[in-house]
Amino acid sequence: KLAQPLEELRSTVVGQSTGILDGSRESCRFGECTMGNIVTDAMLWATQNDGTQIAIENGGGLRASI
Repeated sequence: KLAQPLEELRSTVVGQSTGILDGSRESCRFGECTMGNIVTDAMLWATQNDGTQIAIENGGGLRASI
């Protein structure tokens, strides 16, 4: 029942990258990674009207590359 709406959401293209967005556990758990950079940039963008100046993501929350 919920699978179809979720699949439509998952298949929606919202952007593109010319490089690999490394979200691997090996990279993100122990230092800065490209997936973490894009996630925190998106957080800042989403809250730009609130005066947000910093965004932090727990490396354990990043689990895969795209």
